[in-house]
Formats: sequence, structure tokens, C-alpha cells
Amino acid sequence: GRTVERTNEAGNMQMELALPPGSYHVEAAYDGEESYDRVRVGQLIDLERAHVRLSISAQGQERLDRMDLDREEHTLRVSAESPEGGGGLSVELTNELHEPLAAGVTGADGSVLLTLRSRALGPPAAGRLVVHTPGDERRARAQTEVLVVRFRSTTLTLESSVGRIEAGDPLRVEGQLRTSAGPLGRKAIGLFAGGAHLETVLTDAEGRFSRAIVLAQNEG
Repeated sequence: GRTVERTNEAGNMQMELALPPGSYHVEAAYDGEESYDRVRVGQLIDLERAHVRLSISAQGQERLDRMDLDREEHTLRVSAESPEGGGGLSVELTNELHEPLAAGVTGADGSVLLTLRSRALGPPAAGRLVVHTPGDERRARAQTEVLVVRFRSTTLTLESSVGRIEAGDPLRVEGQLRTSAGPLGRKAIGLFAGGAHLETVLTDAEGRFSRAIVLAQNEG
């Protein structure tokens, strides 16, 4: 069934579900609005074994929601909490395509550090990190996920054909857009002068662009 609830001012919500003993997959979905994307998260609930709550956090100065693919690797902490204790649970971390990224066993404190290689995370895009445990005889299986954005830093060059021109003369400008992984082709580049937008050009397959522009008197 489907139940609709509203979050409070702190963004939290709580509801009670009358369920007989058994295993269930419960999902919470937010349909989004004009300024916010839709999101869906699932949780496995086993009412015959102790509940397990999983969480994922980034280590150090890294942000969990934005993962820089120019970094060689990322260290994340997976934590498990349960009335039966969170230690000794096998956990696996995958991406949104269910491709395995890392695995481990929680320690006595209920947590484990997992190292993820950037090359295994996938291309720059919005995605998800999903952590799952099968549980054991005393503790139920569980799953949680977080939304992430994988990105690479970009560099953009701009050069002109001459150092000085007269107003009204054409000026040829050229440059290239690229990341550490290579050039970015078919991307829109805006050309501006004096704060005014002149035109937008597309980079070629090598991430390069070239265009002759004419500057007005007050732009020279």
C-alpha cells in the first residue's frame, strides 16, 4: 500500500505501520518540486530478527554528496546499529547499477572503513551509493543508500589572435575545455565581453572552440 505523510519543520517524519511478523521492503519516496529533485530510498525490515540501521559517512574533509573523481580513492565509514549490537556484520557497498565497490565486516564499535577507487565509481553523473548487510541469525538484513554527484574539475583556456585591435575589427578567440581524463566535446561555451554575453559556441571532439567576434567601442 501507499501512505502519504508530510515532514515537520526539521524535515523529519514518523509513521506507524501495522505489519505481521515477516520480511518487508519499505520505500520512502519524495516526488520533488520546482527546485528539488525527486528521490526514493528503500529499507529492508525483518520483524523476526533484531532491526539493523546502516549509515554511510565520509572521512576527513571529503563530502559524501560530491565525490571528486580526480582523487585516486575515497574512504567511507559504514556504521551499523542494532539492539543486538552492530559488530561482526558483513556489509557490501555498491553503486546505482548494483556493481560492487567495496566490502568488509563491522568491528566491535559497529563500523568499518571502506576504500573506494575512483576508477570504479563510474563516470561523472548523479548516482547512488548503496550499502547492504545480509544480517545473521540474530540480526535482520538491512540496506540504505545516499545520493551522490560524481564530478571532475574542468579547465578552460582562452587565447586571442592579437594583443591589440581597433573597435569594430574582428578578433579571433580560441580555447579548449578539458578535464584530467581528456577533452570535453560538444559542450556549450559562453563568450562575454564587458560583462555582456556575445554568443555561445560548441566545443569540437577535441574540446576546442574558435570564433571571430567584434567588440563594440566601449568593450575595447
